[in-house]
Amino acid sequence: MLLLLSGMDYDTFVTMFDNRPIFFHSSHRRSLISRIRVAWTKDIALALVIGLLVGCLTVIFLKSLYLVLAIVSNLWRPWLLLPLGLALSAWISMHVTSEVYGQGLEHVVHAIHRASGYIEAHVIPAKFLSTLLTIGTGGSAGTIGPCAQIGGGIASLVARSLRLQPSERQTLVICGMSAGFAAVLGAPFAGACFAIEALWIGGLSYNRLVPSIIAALTGHVVAFSFGIPNWTLTFSPDKATGQFLLLIVLLAGILFGLCSIVFIETMNLARWVSWRSSCPLPLQGALSGILLAGAGFWFPHNLGLGIDHLQDAVHGQPMPWADMFVKTLFTAATLYFGGSGGIILPLGFVGAMAGSTLGILFQTDPGLFAALGFVSLLAGAANTPLAAMILAWELFGASLIPYAMATCAISYWITGHRSAIPTQILHTPKCLHAPSRLNQEITDPELLLRLPTWLTITRQWFRRRASWRS
Repeated sequence: MLLLLSGMDYDTFVTMFDNRPIFFHSSHRRSLISRIRVAWTKDIALALVIGLLVGCLTVIFLKSLYLVLAIVSNLWRPWLLLPLGLALSAWISMHVTSEVYGQGLEHVVHAIHRASGYIEAHVIPAKFLSTLLTIGTGGSAGTIGPCAQIGGGIASLVARSLRLQPSERQTLVICGMSAGFAAVLGAPFAGACFAIEALWIGGLSYNRLVPSIIAALTGHVVAFSFGIPNWTLTFSPDKATGQFLLLIVLLAGILFGLCSIVFIETMNLARWVSWRSSCPLPLQGALSGILLAGAGFWFPHNLGLGIDHLQDAVHGQPMPWADMFVKTLFTAATLYFGGSGGIILPLGFVGAMAGSTLGILFQTDPGLFAALGFVSLLAGAANTPLAAMILAWELFGASLIPYAMATCAISYWITGHRSAIPTQILHTPKCLHAPSRLNQEITDPELLLRLPTWLTITRQWFRRRASWRS
C-alpha cells in the first residue's frame, strides 16, 4: 500500500524494509506487492458496485414511498388506514420472512456477526413492501434502517453470486449499510462511520473503513443525481450565546442520555409484550393500528415520518414537550406490533423535541438544542458517538461540532450497556469497573425487564430506608 500511495520506485521501497525476513527474496517481495494491488483494487471495485446498486435501489424505494404518501395524503384522515397497513406488514413478517419484523438494523448487524453477512435474497422485496405498507399508511417509523437493510441484502446477494469469502461478504454488507444510510440522509462520511461503529459497543471495524467510505460516497452521489435531496439544515450560532451556555449544553447531554434510556426501554418493553402475547401478529398489527389511528386525531404530526415537524424544530419553532414521549410510544407500537421500518429518524425526532423543550425552558435558542438532540440520541441509543458527531457536521455545519461533541459523549456514556440495536456486541465496557460480558450480544433477556428491575431496586431502597428509621 505504501508503494502504491507514495509512488516511490520498487528498489527504494525494498531498502526501507531490508531488515524484514520476508523481503530477503525478490519473489516474496513481488508476491506481496501483487497481493496488495489485487486486494485494494478488488475492494475498491466491489465497493463502487455496491454503492451504485444500493444508491439506485434506494432511489426507487424513496420515490415509491413518496408516491404512496402523495396518493394517501389526498384521503380524509389517511392514518385511518393504519390497521390495514400494519396487519399486512405483520402477515409478511409471519409468512414470508421474519427478518422484516421491527427495525432493520438489528437484523443486518446480527447477520454480520452470526452468519458472516449472509442475508436471504427475498428479504429485499419483503422489506421494501412491508416498509411501504407501514409508513405509507401513517406508521411511525423511519426510512434509514430499511434502506440499510435492503443495501445489506443486495451486498450479500452480490457476494454470494461472486462466491466471495465470508470475511469479504461481511465487508460488502457493511458497504451496503453505509451506502443506504448515505443515500437517504446525504451524509456519506457519517454513513461510513455508522456502518463500522454500529456493529460494536466500544469498537470500530477500521479494516472496513475505506470500502465503507467509497460505497457511501457512491450511494450518495447516485441518490443526489436522481433528485434525492440532502438533509442540510442550518442554525444561527449567534442566537445561542450567554455565560451559562456551556452549562446548559452539559445538562442537555444528560437529558438526551435519559431520553435514550427511555426510548430503548420502551422498545424493549413493546417487543417483550408482543412476544408474550398469544394473539397472532397480524391481529396485533390491526389492534395497534386502531389505537394509533385513534391517537392520530390528537397527535397527527407524530405519525408517519414527521420530517416537516422535525425541520420546524431545528429551525427554532417551539414544539410541544409531550411530543418526545408520544413519538416514542407511537414508534414502539408501530415497529413491534406488526410494522416494519427504522428507528434512526424517530430517534432524531425525539431528540429534536427534547432539545426544543430544553431551549424554551432555559430561554435560549431552541433550534440549537433541537439539532443537538437529533444527533445525541443517535449517539446514546445506537452507541455510535463518532458517527453522530460527523453527522452533526454534515447536516448542521461545523459551528455545531463543539456542542455536539459534548452532548454526544455524555449521552453515549449515560446510556450504559443498553442499545436500540440489541444485536450489537459489547467490545469494550464504557466504565472500567462495570460488570459486563464482553464479545456477546446485548441480548434481550438482559434488557427487556429492566423496568421491573428498576421498580425492584426502588422498592428495596425504600425497605432499607424504613429499616434504618426503625
